[in-house]
Amino acid sequence: MLDRILARISTICLVLAGVLSVVLIARLTNFDATEKFSYAIRSIQRMTAPSFDDAVQRYRSGQLSVKDYKRLGHDYLDNYRSKPEVQVTEGGSLYRVLHQGNLGLLEDPSKVEVKFHVQFVDGTVLDDTYKSKSVRLPLAALVPSWKEVLPMHPVGTVLEIVTPSEQAYREFGDDRIPPYSVLVSRVEIVGG
Repeated sequence: MLDRILARISTICLVLAGVLSVVLIARLTNFDATEKFSYAIRSIQRMTAPSFDDAVQRYRSGQLSVKDYKRLGHDYLDNYRSKPEVQVTEGGSLYRVLHQGNLGLLEDPSKVEVKFHVQFVDGTVLDDTYKSKSVRLPLAALVPSWKEVLPMHPVGTVLEIVTPSEQAYREFGDDRIPPYSVLVSRVEIVGG
């Protein structure tokens, strides 16, 4: 509760600082009254636009529709796609190599040993094996994006894989995953 109050106070302070700076700029540049007003409104809208984290929180509390949450996921994917070195698979998954391994491809491509950290686009952690030991999994049990990306890279490679909802839990979600969730994974290929 205190965090919300402090966040609101911080937002109000930012808005007031913005209004004061807009008024000062308007006086110094001789804008007419209409220009001053419209410039001030645009500036305040930019400063108070809800963040993605706020939107995710509103979804989880029931204040944001599934349709809006789906759009937020698509916006994240569009933004990620524009990052340098991002590759897109035929299935539509996005990934980039954070560290290129050099220990050869998986000997048995039907299973893989990995360490991973999976989170939602708001940073909420879904699962993390980096704190424990690596996990050996059958490739067939993985989400399609992992099935598609992991066999293409040698052991020792560390990847960031962004899984669109269509490649994961789609509109269904589950008890821990909202519908249309985009998953962001850091995966280290430890062995086969």
